[in-house]
Amino acid sequence: MPYMQPSPTFQKGVKEHLLQTDAEGHPYGPRFEQVQTGNIDFTNPAAVDWWQSMITTAVRDDGYDGWMEDFGEWIRDTDKFSAGTGRTLSELYPLLYHKVTARIVQSLNPDVVAFSRSGAPGTQQYGAMWGADQVPNWSRDLGLPSVVTAGITAGMSGYSTWGPDILSTGTDKELWERWVEFGALTPVMRDHPWDKPEHSINLWFDDKTIAHFRRWATFHSSLLPYFAAYADEASRTGIPIMRHTVLEYPDDPRSATAEYQYLLGRELLVAPIVQPGNQRTLYLPQGEWTNFWSGEYYQGGRDVTMTTDQIVLLVRAGSILPFKPESEAAHWSWDDPQLLNSSLVWRAYTSETGAADATFTLPNGTSARLQQHGDDVEIAGRSGTARDYEVIVRSKQPPTAVRLNGVVFAPYTKSAAGKPLSQWWYNPSTFEVHMVFHAADFKLNLSGMITTAYAN
Repeated sequence: MPYMQPSPTFQKGVKEHLLQTDAEGHPYGPRFEQVQTGNIDFTNPAAVDWWQSMITTAVRDDGYDGWMEDFGEWIRDTDKFSAGTGRTLSELYPLLYHKVTARIVQSLNPDVVAFSRSGAPGTQQYGAMWGADQVPNWSRDLGLPSVVTAGITAGMSGYSTWGPDILSTGTDKELWERWVEFGALTPVMRDHPWDKPEHSINLWFDDKTIAHFRRWATFHSSLLPYFAAYADEASRTGIPIMRHTVLEYPDDPRSATAEYQYLLGRELLVAPIVQPGNQRTLYLPQGEWTNFWSGEYYQGGRDVTMTTDQIVLLVRAGSILPFKPESEAAHWSWDDPQLLNSSLVWRAYTSETGAADATFTLPNGTSARLQQHGDDVEIAGRSGTARDYEVIVRSKQPPTAVRLNGVVFAPYTKSAAGKPLSQWWYNPSTFEVHMVFHAADFKLNLSGMITTAYAN
């Protein structure tokens, strides 16, 4: 195969002493294929110039706008560099690798996105990270549980943006499905078939895997405004998007020992299913929580065991969260800078106690505020752009009255079919009130809501 032919680039690196070497002076780098490899010696100015010429070709001439910045950790104490040995440079090498690359790229195209797998103190500022390679099993050390831990600890190490490989090299369909669900509830969702062994479960395995991946990729895409808000916060404060519970609940000793669960932003609590079956035990931090899927309420400060056929996702009760319409996900252009200025869904999660006051603001200034006083709910939105809105709030029964900007808001009827889409309706199977309209600023008032515990 052409891939196995001698590489002129590698030969140049050897000839001009631009690569890291082992103790015997032979080029040394990652060992996973039957080909010669070598790490570039970033302590050698000539090697940095060489790397710059290659990156410039990729970005300026070939139009690359992103890549996986792989490896960087494959260094032994006895390896040699221009400026020393691996004993002193093994921890510094990832920083040099990602820093040098980022500075070259920023001068060519600041919109390039790189995902790195190696890191050291200081590399957090040079791009997103992914969880590298795992084994397709349920083991705590190398399987799905291990990568959940990897994402949480990456956040604790200062990485604001992280995503796993959705490993597609095993034959356990249940395991693959759980991996997809977890990937969807991280900032970066990415499939990873890699070597595609025979009978391995992947996106294209059968109709069910295609449907499963489609469902969760669509849901991940609908979270775009939520992710954008917390990415903006991360850029300003360094607080990661994926958060160990102790970051939000430092005074709760149990939050420090909770495993295989994390906060996505401030309002969402995620607990991936990390063993076969449909049960998941997790620790609920202090406060009131509601099940994203069913609407059931839970009081925090305790362990709970849930029976579920999908990843556990809870919302801090009394929150209001932004989404994009799932029906539009397949048609977006991710290069469109106006995505946050177009159609938007606000989901309001009332409190079982009957009292709530919460505001959520997007990076472009668009915001919504939820205020709850007993059975009365007010949702007010502000935006510099008129757009199509859908506002959704749960109630055990339809509201007795709905007003939009002080005017009685008409419920949906068959006679309204074909008229401008500005109406509300109640879905008794999901206990949801849906309100759709076109506006910039708005105020919705709902009376007669019942927000006591319920479930599908």
